[in-house]
Amino acid sequence: MSKTMTTLDAISDIERNQINDAARNVGTIFLKTMLNRLDSKAFPLKAGSDRLAADVAVLTRHLSPNAFNILRPRLEKIRADASKTNAVLRAPVKTLQKISISEKKLPKNEDTVLRAGNYKSVQLLLRALHCINETNPENGVDTMILGGVLIGATGNLNVINSRHCGFFETDDRIEYAPHTQHLGLFSLNTTPTYPKYFYAVFKLIESDAIDIEAEVTGLTELMSVLGQIARSITPNFNNPLIQPVYAAYLFLILRAVIYTSFDEEDFPPIGVDIFVTASSETQSGNLVTDNISGLGGTYRIGYKWKLLK
Repeated sequence: MSKTMTTLDAISDIERNQINDAARNVGTIFLKTMLNRLDSKAFPLKAGSDRLAADVAVLTRHLSPNAFNILRPRLEKIRADASKTNAVLRAPVKTLQKISISEKKLPKNEDTVLRAGNYKSVQLLLRALHCINETNPENGVDTMILGGVLIGATGNLNVINSRHCGFFETDDRIEYAPHTQHLGLFSLNTTPTYPKYFYAVFKLIESDAIDIEAEVTGLTELMSVLGQIARSITPNFNNPLIQPVYAAYLFLILRAVIYTSFDEEDFPPIGVDIFVTASSETQSGNLVTDNISGLGGTYRIGYKWKLLK
């Protein structure tokens, strides 16, 4: 049997390099704007005529204190280090443009067929979080918060309601009860054919905040803003038959934008792709686990998807 091709396979290495370059540029604009908010004298912003860069600056400048405080430790670390401060001040901001990627057809698979189906949506579920090794310094418990963004079959964005996942020390594992597993839904009715492609990006943070719920709210807002920024530089495809390709580009761009917007020592974003075929006879996918390492620690997240009628 030949390998099943997905929309991600249709994106070339050259195009992926374009995506990463654009994300790094967005990250530079994002960081400069946030540092200016922290200390406008030390980190002045230069006025420019770049419309997309201005849009990014506006979106980030109006983040609430709850969202801004998630980024504050990184910003304070830069301000306290003269070499890092100078690096930010010298970092060039290139003209920000929508990524130039040509339209292309979906990969052809044997099960690319129309199907009414008995199912209406796909539910993404958080099953467990396991602390393999707690973060440094290991002098207390880790307070873990999970957020992220869902990307539907047509490229529509929905922010995951961030949640406090619990308190962890090394080897602690929490399995979540059925009523707390829900992360979000993807509609099966927005595109006419199978297979269908859905994506999610998870962002795990370790919180030192006194007010955990405020940080939970802040992460949801921050993911929403980064989603808007990613969409602003994603190419528009007007042909509805190749909207799944648009969703794949947006997924890769969003994951890269989230990565560049946080400290490189933080937990990196995890990308999730869900592939549903017309011949799927099971009501759910297998449990998937991914390790996420950052801040000197490692966590294993367990998730799965389920078809709903």
